[in-house]
Amino acid sequence: MKNLYPILLLICLLGIFGIAAASDWDELQAADRTETGTILDDGPRTCLADFNVTSFPYHHESTLVDAVNDCLVRSGQEHIYQVVVTVADEYTFSLCDGPAATNTQIYIKTGCCSGSTIATNDDGCGTTFGPARIDCVPLTAGTYWLIIEPRTAGGEGPYTLDISQCRNTCEQVQLADGVHDNGDGTLTYVQTVDASDAGTELYGGPYPAGSNPCVSGMTEYGFDIYSWYDQDYGWLHTWPGYNAEGGVCVQSVEIVVCSYDVDQSDCSELHPNNPQACELDNLFADAVLLNPNYLQGNDGDWAVTTFDVSPGALLADGGLEMFLDIDVWNYTCTWATTVHWSQLIVRYRTQACNQPPYTPLVESGPCYTADEDLCVLVTGPQPADPDGDAVTYQYRWFVMNDQTNGGFVDDEWNPLHPVDHSGSCIPAADTEIDDIWLVEVYAVDAQGTLSLDHATLQFPSIIRGPCGPQVPEVYDLGDIQVPECQLGYPLGTLETGGPANVVQALPLAWLGDTVTAEDVPNVPDTDAGDDGVEFLLTPWEPCANVCVRVTVRTGPFYFGEPMYIYGWKDGDLDCSWDDVLCNGQASECIIQGALVPPMEANGTQTLQFCFPDPGVTDIGRYQGRLRFRLMSSAPGCIEAQAGVDPVLGEVEDYLIRDLQLDVELLSFSAAHQPALAGNGEVRLEWSTASERDNRSFEIEKQIRGEWLMIERLDGAGTSTQTRNYAFSDAEVLIGTTYAYRLLTVDVNGHRSIVAERSVAVTAADPQTVSEYKLHANFPNPFNPSTTIVYDLMEAGHVKLSVFDVLGREIAVLQNGRQDAGRHRVEFAAQGLPSGLYLYRIEAADFSQLRKMILMK
Repeated sequence: MKNLYPILLLICLLGIFGIAAASDWDELQAADRTETGTILDDGPRTCLADFNVTSFPYHHESTLVDAVNDCLVRSGQEHIYQVVVTVADEYTFSLCDGPAATNTQIYIKTGCCSGSTIATNDDGCGTTFGPARIDCVPLTAGTYWLIIEPRTAGGEGPYTLDISQCRNTCEQVQLADGVHDNGDGTLTYVQTVDASDAGTELYGGPYPAGSNPCVSGMTEYGFDIYSWYDQDYGWLHTWPGYNAEGGVCVQSVEIVVCSYDVDQSDCSELHPNNPQACELDNLFADAVLLNPNYLQGNDGDWAVTTFDVSPGALLADGGLEMFLDIDVWNYTCTWATTVHWSQLIVRYRTQACNQPPYTPLVESGPCYTADEDLCVLVTGPQPADPDGDAVTYQYRWFVMNDQTNGGFVDDEWNPLHPVDHSGSCIPAADTEIDDIWLVEVYAVDAQGTLSLDHATLQFPSIIRGPCGPQVPEVYDLGDIQVPECQLGYPLGTLETGGPANVVQALPLAWLGDTVTAEDVPNVPDTDAGDDGVEFLLTPWEPCANVCVRVTVRTGPFYFGEPMYIYGWKDGDLDCSWDDVLCNGQASECIIQGALVPPMEANGTQTLQFCFPDPGVTDIGRYQGRLRFRLMSSAPGCIEAQAGVDPVLGEVEDYLIRDLQLDVELLSFSAAHQPALAGNGEVRLEWSTASERDNRSFEIEKQIRGEWLMIERLDGAGTSTQTRNYAFSDAEVLIGTTYAYRLLTVDVNGHRSIVAERSVAVTAADPQTVSEYKLHANFPNPFNPSTTIVYDLMEAGHVKLSVFDVLGREIAVLQNGRQDAGRHRVEFAAQGLPSGLYLYRIEAADFSQLRKMILMK
């Protein structure tokens, strides 16, 4: 994963970037790559350039050995280049071709040493903390300063510098603004919003960065400026023809965004199921999260992302309030993103206009296996069009799997099968186990008019098969050591001794029908009779009572020796096998040395064991490693797990993974928020990636040993969007530890425990507020009011303001001196429309921005 540390200030766009004509471009690329720099200074000095760059491409080979450290950006010795740009364009600065000093860093600044930093990087050539490269930085005409130095003193060495003009790939697809006649009876309206719209109703930025959490000296963020987490911003798209006399027939509405440095394409492959490892950005239109869920592209390059928007959203008022949520998974200073432009593209007709078709009704099957095509079936409505026109359908597919970072991506960006599908089915060959697919379906009449809204259908997770009663996926790990845990028993066969070390010449007793020494793990459990363990009451749920049946068979030489059955489930996958989970109610030793009733030789006996499942949720699923042993003594759970029984040594290990829960839980946290007076409160916050038939959430609190429901919140029903929830419990006492658990209730009333947390309530100390912090508002979403909490490290002047997504200040909640400590203020939003809003605190040198959603 490339770790990019860009530092960008405002780039004032004096006009549209100039693009060289094709012939000029070819001439530039064919030019000799020779040094055109002139040595301006070669001795101790204060911020004078070593080399002057006046034409491109520029090529220079040098060494940092015996250089001077003038700028003191870092501790190493640096070279300073004065770069004169005469043509506004995008430029690439690279140390990748040829020898390069280890850990070399590039800085591009507006002035020598003390100038504002435009961009910086310390990698980019395929290595981390290696030679540096900055691609396609937009520069206007003027003089810039390039600094090259190692990350630390002592890293000086030879390097090769290349500077060249590059083409922004976004420009190849950018359309000209205005209304264009397509020559087929349709028109296309294009509106671009970018940095040139600063200060207008379309874009209120660039916005003051205040005390930037990542980069000191950074003063603004917005279009064409690298922006970090919590520097989210918005803009407005408008279509003046939405209320044309006689109406319009809309055939498509798209938002196309040109962005840079969104993330490297293989980030999800390198970090499966770990979106926190990647820089990912959401885009909303009128407070609705758009599909695909993230801006797409490669790290260190320009990328274009296309979002379909329902015509009804635009036709409601002729505008779309856009909002960019930067780095949705992180609160670290590792990545940044810049948006170059955003375009609204509307294809429509104004002649012979008719009514749009109705939004389609769709459905799918309840279950799909790996060898079945996924198909969406349009079931209505009837009639499909108010004018009686024939209707066809358009399909756009999205997929979420363990390499899409917790969100839906366009199917052509699917890391596993990058194929763009446009029909009503996804071939089985283009799917994988655990894929979750989503489709948007529009109706189109014979006149080409699009339905005002689309139907959205999320498919169930693809299972290994066959479809039928829900059962967990069970994998037989075989009789070998599991690499993640190194379970501690020796490898071997029947002859050499090992997990199945029943002496072949004297078989006494074993689990299942036969004795096997399997050496292949992670295969489906297709021989349950052989292994002797059957899983009941499936699918299993965390902390619920579940059961297994264990079959014991004796051989011809068994003469009544005592036998004990042990079982474990490593529910939290920490390889310890001896935890007690579910608030002390579920031991990972699930069968604790049960004595097998007396048996005869050559006999078979099946025993059933029930226990609370020591399971924990993990992003909407849970799983666990299981082990079962037949022992000749009763040494206790921990001791039995540690070694191999010398007489009855067969071991059976499994991995059990239950089916997808109805709610994909991203996070669940519980934290005590102390108050300067009183006991404070415990705040619970959780987020879901998707919900299916989720009627409500219930919060239970353990009171005197019993779980009691203290709150019920409405769920989202069926949703594919990230949802955030919160609840505050004020009924707490200092010095007490409380346990909470979160349950979901589906439309049929079925309850499932999805998470559990404990938190200690401690006394507040005014001196413990050791930092400035703006907390998430509660509730969020809200209607019509919400509470905002913030911490002040020192007394001083504080301003707390609320803005709309265009940066217009709509309310000032606090503007004056306040004491140090925690403060609360209520924001009442009566009279404001639904949508995304921002609130910002400014205190001393601290500034922080957060977002909230008003949903009426």
